[in-house]
Amino acid sequence: MVVQGEYRYPDGSVYNGQWDDQGQRHGQGLLTLADGGNFRGNFDQGFYSGLGVINFADGSRYCGEFLQGKFNGYGVFVRPDGMKYEGEFKDGKIKGQGRGSTETKPGNALRVHRWRSPWEHYECGSKESECTFV
Repeated sequence: MVVQGEYRYPDGSVYNGQWDDQGQRHGQGLLTLADGGNFRGNFDQGFYSGLGVINFADGSRYCGEFLQGKFNGYGVFVRPDGMKYEGEFKDGKIKGQGRGSTETKPGNALRVHRWRSPWEHYECGSKESECTFV
């Protein structure tokens, strides 16, 4: 049985979403971390799992697939300095095929590093509303 609810953790983090009958985050939810970061997406037995978006306190963000709380599968990682990697992840690390790009100064030229990547189905912008899964 899945129930909806909110819990405030002692460190200041807040979870609002679905819970299983064991008291674990399970299903769709939003976890707002004490440092200002947040995760919106699916949870499985307390861990980020399936599709989700994590916004880090430093302005970095990841849109994609998770497994047991780690980047796992296909996703897009963007840093505030303009670095972007789109491709495969395993156990929280870049692993497999993908492509990356970095902004270089002056003139905001875009430097693109390409790896073979058959996926074109994720888009990740600088705002949460710009991240879509199609």
